[in-house]
Formats: sequence, C-alpha cells, structure tokens
Amino acid sequence: MIEIKSSEITFLIQGPINPVVNLSIQQIKIFSPDSKIIISTTDITPGKITGFDEFVSCEDPGFFYYSKRKNASPNNINRQIKTTLAGLKKVKTKYCFKLRSDFLIKGDGWLKFYSRFDKQDDDYQFLKQKVITCCYISRKPAGFMPYPYHISDLLFFGLTADLHTIFDIPYMYETEAYSIGKHRLNLFTPEQHIFINALKKSNRKVFCSHYNDSNATNQLETEKYFASSFIFLNFSQFECQPTKDHFSIKLNPHIFKNSYTHNEWLNLYKTYLDQNIQIPKIDYDRIEIDESYRNFKIKFNISKLLTCWLPYRNLRVRFRNSLLKQIISL
Repeated sequence: MIEIKSSEITFLIQGPINPVVNLSIQQIKIFSPDSKIIISTTDITPGKITGFDEFVSCEDPGFFYYSKRKNASPNNINRQIKTTLAGLKKVKTKYCFKLRSDFLIKGDGWLKFYSRFDKQDDDYQFLKQKVITCCYISRKPAGFMPYPYHISDLLFFGLTADLHTIFDIPYMYETEAYSIGKHRLNLFTPEQHIFINALKKSNRKVFCSHYNDSNATNQLETEKYFASSFIFLNFSQFECQPTKDHFSIKLNPHIFKNSYTHNEWLNLYKTYLDQNIQIPKIDYDRIEIDESYRNFKIKFNISKLLTCWLPYRNLRVRFRNSLLKQIISL
C-alpha cells in the first residue's frame, strides 16, 4: 500500500471561474490541508476566488462546434488541453489531482484505491503508474454507443508525470472532421482525442480511424488499456459531486448508459490481469443507471406529447426540456 501525504499532492482546478471553485477550495483544505491548489483557466482574473496557491491565466485557444447543426454544443477540447498542461507545468509535487472547475471534491476516499489494483500487462501500461479516473463517461467500446478509446476526462489522480503524458498532446483542429450527409461531425470526441494522442506520443500503435470505429481489435485494445493503465471509480468512491445537471444520472441517464461502472471495470481487471479478485455480486450503479434510463424515457415521451402542439422546433425543444426537468424532479 502506497502512503501518500497531503503535502505530496497538488489539486489542479481547471476550467472557467465560477462560484463553485470557492467551495471546492474550502473542501480541499479540510481533508487535504497541506496540499497546494492551482487554478488554471482562460479567464483573466480569479475574481472573488480565494485560498488558492497559484493562478494561471492562459491565452484562449478558442473553440469550434461539434457539428453544423443549429444549437450545436461547443467543443472546448483545446481549452482543456491548454489550461491543464499550463497548470501541470506549475505543479511541483509528486502527485496531482486534476478536476474540472464545476466539480466539488468532498473527501479523499479515492486514495485507498490508488495502489489496490497494481497488476498490469506491460504491453498495455503506457504510464509509470496507474491513474485513477472516473468510470462515468469512460465508454464501453462495444454495445450501446460503441466508442473505443473513450476515457473519461472529468477527474484524474496520479503521478504528475503521468498526467503530463496524458495532456501533453497536440490540439484538435477543425480539419479533423468528416462528413455524414449534410452534417459535419468531429473525427473524434474530446475524450478519444486525449487518449489516442497520449498513446501515439507514447509510441503505441492505434488503428482507430473515427469515433465509432469499434471493430473487434479496437474493442480488445481499449479494454486492455483500461485495465492496465487506469482505475475507474464512481462519483461516490471519488467523493466528488458534479454541479451541472448534465452529469446527473437522473436528469441525463443516457450519457451514463454505455459508461462503465466500477464493478464493470473490475470485470476487465479480473479478465485480463487477476482471476482471483472478488467482485461484488450486485452492481448497484448499473441498477441505478438502468432504472433512471427507463424512467427518463417514459417522462421524456410525456413531455414530448405535452409540447407537440408548439409551432416551432426550437420553441418545442426548449419548453420540452424545461417541462422534462420539472417532471423528473417530482
């Protein structure tokens, strides 16, 4: 078991400045009082944020959209790469915990997992030690929404050198896109871009040509890398809390439908590395996700039916989503 002192850890809060950051800093100081706290952002000043050790303001590399559809979401991958790497360059401690600025960390329970799963296959360990990340948004390479090499980018803990390996990668450019019908879609998701480029910079061969290139080889390679290079934890095990509805299992269960649970990652670890590991018989995370997904579909159809009379699509969508949120909250 590796014992890690709080003085050996730097917390890197990455992303736009918002009021949540103050509370996050306060929580970190409670459970990890000797840790350094660095904020790295494209914002110019920290505003009313206090209690941090260093503030890194980066020139904004800009963004582009996921597609040419109306109301498409912005792809902020280059902002994440730039601010994370700039922050990491300021880290002096052996270990680093990188979190988004819209997440709250409420404890250090994740530390007990760091050296618990130490077996690895050297052919699929591209880091010095395993890095802990979130099982949610780490997608399965087969099945519903089959995205290979899709590692969650919500939270990372590990050696600072290993986080450098993950984020010292090229930007994503708009030319990295291909056409499906009249709509332009990005070649890879941000999460895939990070993982695939980190592997390539580590001299690993990756034969994945686009975001859902989920052939048998890519499925196997993804699973082996996930088992040997990472440890997947859920929000409770991380003792973290997302503050955006987008990461609520009840309000947005479809993004969790093809994410791993901790138990499912344990199955990968057992399959490829350690046959003797014990896995809990009941996967409560999967039960919650599947139940939330079923309830969401029912309530989505109700809200869709109640708003179908509205004349304009954008208006219908806006009212439907507002109504859906209210129904789910009942």
